[in-house]
Amino acid sequence: MNANKLASPRSMKSDLSRVDAHAVKPGEYDELPELTEDMLARAKVNKGGRPLSPNPRKLKRLRAERIEGLKAVHEKVRAEPLLPMTPEDIQAEIDAYRTEQRRAAFLIPTRPFRRCCGAARQGG
Repeated sequence: MNANKLASPRSMKSDLSRVDAHAVKPGEYDELPELTEDMLARAKVNKGGRPLSPNPRKLKRLRAERIEGLKAVHEKVRAEPLLPMTPEDIQAEIDAYRTEQRRAAFLIPTRPFRRCCGAARQGG
C-alpha cells in the first residue's frame, strides 16, 4: 500500500553515522553553566493545559450551562431513542450533507459578482 510511502524521500543533511560515533568528552560539559540556588529560586514551573481564566466564576457558570444542556439532550435521547441505522442509511445521510454543503457553497459567492468585460461597456 502506498499510504505509508512519502511523496518525496526525506533529505537529511546530517551525517548520522558520524553523530552516533561521537563520544561526549568532559570538556564539552564546560559549555553549560552550573545551576545555582539563585537560578532555582527564580525558576517558574509551567504546567501544560489551558491558561487560567481571569474570571473563574464565568467559567463555572459556562460549565454548569454546558452540563445542563448535555443532561437535557441525554434525557431527550432516553425518552425517544434513535433507531439503528444501516450502512446504507449512514451513506445516504453523508451524501445529503455533502450535497447541501455544495449547494450552499455555490449559492454564496466568495467574491463580488462582476459582469463580463463586454457587458460592462454597453454605452461605449
